[in-house]
Amino acid sequence: MTLIDLAVVLVVGYFLVTGLTFLVRPESVAFYGLSADGPAGRTEVRCYYGALALGLGAFVGYLGLNDLGREAITGVLMIASAILVVRVIGAFADRGWSERYNRLAVPTETGFVVALGAVLFFG
Repeated sequence: MTLIDLAVVLVVGYFLVTGLTFLVRPESVAFYGLSADGPAGRTEVRCYYGALALGLGAFVGYLGLNDLGREAITGVLMIASAILVVRVIGAFADRGWSERYNRLAVPTETGFVVALGAVLFFG
């Protein structure tokens, strides 16, 4: 198993766990300081946190199984980088640095982006 293959397995696992968590327990967004109030809010969490994560995981897995692991990790790196950039800009624009979630998410997402870049560089 190559480093890229391992990264694909880990990314699929992450998306699977994340997707299932929000699909089954949409109120889990409260951990991030968010709320899913009412039926529409819970459905939205299930769709965009749950189903989207499951779909991305399935797509990354599909690419990995078809010897396109490097492309899969590149795609995840692009998505993760875009999320990180928008989160940093948003935290400044919305004055959200005092929020516990932003203070946790930015270093975590930075580490994820660096790790994906390292996998592509060394893998």
